[in-house]
Amino acid sequence: MKYWWAEAAVIMSLLVRSTCAASADDWTKRAIYQVMTDRFAIGNGSSPNCDTSKRAYCGGNWQGIIGELDYIQNMGFDAVWISPVVENVQGQTTEGEAYHGYWPQNINALNSNFGSADDLKSLSKALHDRGMYLMVDVVVNHLVANPTNTTNVFPETFDYSQLQPFGGQNSFHTQCFISDYNNQTDVEQCWLGDAGLPLLDLDTENSTVVSTMYNWVKNLVSEYSIDGLRVDTAKHIRQDFWPDFTSNAGVYTVGEVLIGNVTYAAPYTNGLSSVLDYPTYYAVYNAFVNGTSGNISAIAEMVTQAQNQYNHGTFTLIVKNAMTWPFINDGIPILYYGQEQGYQGGNDPANREALWSSGFNEDNKPLLTHVKTLNAARKQAISANSNFLTTKTTFITQQDSTTLAVSKPPFLTLLTNVGSASGSSAKWSVPSDAKVFSGGETLVDVLTCDTYLWTIITASTISLLSQSVLAASAEDWTKRSIYQVRHRRRISSQLRHECMPKYCGGSWQGIINKLDCIQNMGFDAVWISTIAENVQGGIAVGSEAYHGYWMDLSNALHQRGMYLMVDIVVTSLTAPTISNSFRLFPTAAIRWIKFFPRVSHLGLQQSDRRRAMPARGFQFITSYSGCQRINSTVVSTLST
Repeated sequence: MKYWWAEAAVIMSLLVRSTCAASADDWTKRAIYQVMTDRFAIGNGSSPNCDTSKRAYCGGNWQGIIGELDYIQNMGFDAVWISPVVENVQGQTTEGEAYHGYWPQNINALNSNFGSADDLKSLSKALHDRGMYLMVDVVVNHLVANPTNTTNVFPETFDYSQLQPFGGQNSFHTQCFISDYNNQTDVEQCWLGDAGLPLLDLDTENSTVVSTMYNWVKNLVSEYSIDGLRVDTAKHIRQDFWPDFTSNAGVYTVGEVLIGNVTYAAPYTNGLSSVLDYPTYYAVYNAFVNGTSGNISAIAEMVTQAQNQYNHGTFTLIVKNAMTWPFINDGIPILYYGQEQGYQGGNDPANREALWSSGFNEDNKPLLTHVKTLNAARKQAISANSNFLTTKTTFITQQDSTTLAVSKPPFLTLLTNVGSASGSSAKWSVPSDAKVFSGGETLVDVLTCDTYLWTIITASTISLLSQSVLAASAEDWTKRSIYQVRHRRRISSQLRHECMPKYCGGSWQGIINKLDCIQNMGFDAVWISTIAENVQGGIAVGSEAYHGYWMDLSNALHQRGMYLMVDIVVTSLTAPTISNSFRLFPTAAIRWIKFFPRVSHLGLQQSDRRRAMPARGFQFITSYSGCQRINSTVVSTLST
């Protein structure tokens, strides 16, 4: 018995409230690609070396993003989140240059390192021409100016005239650095940063400051046709500031509330359209990054708590096992640039690599392919199920502490943190009373599209067994030559048989023994007869009882670089022995014969069915949309 191997990756999540800005419904259908403008792409196509340790500008700009929109859109993303666009503190500071955009100095001017006003408008138009959205990061909490005194005098003095449009000390809270994060007054009115680089905290209790910020965000959104805002350091401003801010912006707002406490974070959705779901992020990080020592059940606990706390529990999360999570869970998936290229990241500044060093290569990039598949699957789920975006995620309890089964129709997702070490395995069980499936539904693995789940007689629960299999596309198959065998008649373990229409001793082990012969003839794919239980003398008989363990054949073929094709008759039999049970078989392709109507065919022999129901040809799956089945339930596996 084989199982899926688990891997890991990193991604972010959102929690969305039920009463949002006007465009919230549109945003929930989107998938967001986050770029750091200075590190994504350069408009002239150059690719200079970028040493992240220097914390300096490397040359990325808005024209560079325009030039690589094909790259972003080809992955399935339809929204782009860019760095803050306003003018930042100039030159070197104790923490390097403000290449990231989070040290604003003049909110009425643009950051000239990223381009001109026309460039930003061109980016907005280029996105909209493609039907994509523009999200801009904004910093409302603070501005930055270098201290004018250098003798460690406290409080420090600054040239407030640099800080536009405010220009006076009375627009800022009195200097004090946050010392107690359990004290909300400290969090909201004291300063971030340190004496070397203080972030001057705007006095958002000051009515002039408040009206200035409200007017600024309204003009910014209007001038550059912005579709959504990500709001930096939202928890450092009083909560009752945010409703009118969102109203004046008139677009979807996503707040950064950096804390692992759901109860603390949830109220911010009363003023902002959504918040980044850091509470569940930490649970997923601990579950997957810490491997088998992580507590995967904590994800379910945190999600359930969040659904009870937030006005509308919609969000997504991180870490390649967990990379699937944001696309099948509640909320809007966000991918941080470079993840798809396998960038290692780390703490600041290591997580701010230049993407142009990858050449924007899309070949032989398993994570990029993974993301593309997940985006396609999510869009298909939205299209197929009108309730997908509003149905809450539910968890199906597993006895194995390293596994988690997650239901969000039409998705069933299987998570594990067992890792990819030799001998690692995982098994999931979905009881029939979980009401995840209906009898006769076909389940499709959206990550490979060549692994299927279908109805088998026996058992009273749905067991989902994992297997990492060869992902064979239509293009792969066109290069193959197929050798067809009927194992029950043609090849036995010892010799060939000529026999009447009955079981004559052929087996999967017999095929294994003859693989040299098949391969020496130049064939690199084998098409075998159906492996499901068949009717013999009016009694349901398991194929394994006659032919041995077919998984041995699957493994033997894949070890030789050969493909396995399985003949399958999908029936809806009505007999006392039939129940809602499913098995997962790792096949490179399946030959569909025909779907029988929901009537008994127990009286037909296999040979009669083949003559009565001729083959419709081959259907090879290359993408999720290609393997869609009407009214099907989708299985999302978590490894490649």
